[in-house]
Amino acid sequence: FFSMVSLVAAYGLLLQPTARRPSPLRRFLSPVLEAPAPLASLLDLADEYDAFLLDQFGVIHDGKTAYEGAVDAVCELQRRGKKIVIISNSSRRKSDTLARLRSMGFGPCEGDGASDVPPISVVTSGDLVWEGLSAAAAAPFADLGLKCTVFGNGEDDEEYVRTCGRVAVPVAEADFVLARGLFTILGTGPDLLRQPFSPYSADAEEEALRAALAARPGGLPLVVANPDTVRPDGKDSPMPGLLAARYEAMGATDIRPVG
Repeated sequence: FFSMVSLVAAYGLLLQPTARRPSPLRRFLSPVLEAPAPLASLLDLADEYDAFLLDQFGVIHDGKTAYEGAVDAVCELQRRGKKIVIISNSSRRKSDTLARLRSMGFGPCEGDGASDVPPISVVTSGDLVWEGLSAAAAAPFADLGLKCTVFGNGEDDEEYVRTCGRVAVPVAEADFVLARGLFTILGTGPDLLRQPFSPYSADAEEEALRAALAARPGGLPLVVANPDTVRPDGKDSPMPGLLAARYEAMGATDIRPVG
């Protein structure tokens, strides 16, 4: 359909000469292009491909601000008729990423209406998990029950679970565990109607995981909507991938990462 290349690299390569920054993109592309010469600009590749797959965090922005040159480079690729697809391990649905991109000056994006250039599209692991849970038609989602305990972001977890047709419950009643973040635990609050979540803590995590492990041989299935273990900026932050590693270390055998 498209001739594509995945460009997952440091943002400095978007427009700036590689002599000024180390070039992981150059190392990534060398086997593909078989060109030993340094890549001075991402735009040097523009005419060789129909579409570009870009990561977001640590590549085109830091979560709050676009990196220098990133907006101009992406807009120029769009102006040249190239399809841009942002691929992310974000555990949120793509509407969050689209809003973030628009706020930083990227665009037009899908959903913005008619445009003279191809709009930016987004694929997130959070969307893939939501769609998989909604359809419940294929692995790794087909054999999951309706009730889950959610390690979440603390903002959109209730809506996320409800709209994909699942119900948040305490671990003792759960069919599986869903890991989206490590800020709250949905289904463990003092009142499932008025306050269905409790704050995340290491002790609360261990208690919940041990209960999940004891629920059946090998433990309850753990669906990981963001399997990352470190942040792109290298800062210390709770990541769902770390929870999965700790659950596996306890003896769990049914861990299902998506992303």
